[in-house]
Amino acid sequence: MNAEEILGEKAASLFLEGYLCSESVLLTFSEYQGIKSELIPRIATAFGAGFGRKGLICGCVTAALMVIGLERGRDTNLQDKEKAFILARKFCEKFEERFGSLFCFELTGCDLLAEKGRKEYAEKKIKEKKCVNFVKETISLLMKLIET
Repeated sequence: MNAEEILGEKAASLFLEGYLCSESVLLTFSEYQGIKSELIPRIATAFGAGFGRKGLICGCVTAALMVIGLERGRDTNLQDKEKAFILARKFCEKFEERFGSLFCFELTGCDLLAEKGRKEYAEKKIKEKKCVNFVKETISLLMKLIET
């Protein structure tokens, strides 16, 4: 197993253990980068299920953008932001190309704000059948983009 597969499995395992998709991606990649902070995974929590179950941008995508910020972000307003912007656009393009959308509602087909949608999500095992793949693929895409 290569590093990409190992990290993908680690993120998937965290996700299936109960961490949110956003938390799983950020936790896994920050550990890989050697970043330790009491803010991780806290900073990613509200992004789960498309911004607190709103079905907006997938938590994997928002976590990936946080990872890109950790990797290529800037420390002052005088530093260049283009490296991070370019990588963020590339990631979003690749994710959307792979899965057809960046939006949690479109990816899962469930309205997670509604009890009915959460029940459908559980009954259809969308977490295990779809979302876990979003988590793994996010790690894979990040590895490919950041390592280049």
